[in-house]
Amino acid sequence: MALYTALYAVNDLLETRGRQHGWFYNTVETLREQLMAALSSVVQGFENDQAVLERLAAQNATQIEQFATAYKSLCGKAPVPYAGCAPCKAKCLYRYEVQRLVADKSLERDFVGAIRDTADDDEMWGRLADACLEAARTAIAVGDETSVKQVALCYTAQMGPTLGFSSSSQRKMVRNVQDVLGLQ
Repeated sequence: MALYTALYAVNDLLETRGRQHGWFYNTVETLREQLMAALSSVVQGFENDQAVLERLAAQNATQIEQFATAYKSLCGKAPVPYAGCAPCKAKCLYRYEVQRLVADKSLERDFVGAIRDTADDDEMWGRLADACLEAARTAIAVGDETSVKQVALCYTAQMGPTLGFSSSSQRKMVRNVQDVLGLQ
């Protein structure tokens, strides 16, 4: 049952991403086959034991890395959706996950408050970066701080047009938050 659930969820996610990015059906199928091969092995061999998990991760590392490389490459081919996206290194990896954050009014209030309530530019960029990091942490739970920062930058890029900022203001905002986050 666990294998079926995992396969169904991955299939559904890849079909959704395929539609969102405009990938061909055979491209989605190839991605699905790459990931399913690794996941099937992991689910079938799963035991709640660290040694077993490490063994499964090592056995499937090549397949998972091949999938990740192909997925990131396909996402990176997407046209830049917003003016602030130009400097982003994680081209559209997080775009659709971040869309739901942009609709969250409490996160928007924190974002706008960081801009509106701060007189000093340097302090404002720091507060804005902090607000974006907090938003990012509600979307993903990973130990990889670079991924969290990339999600925060994606959130910054999507909030600009949502709030009606000009293209030049969007680019400026993303560049400054990118600098504060240390993403180059």
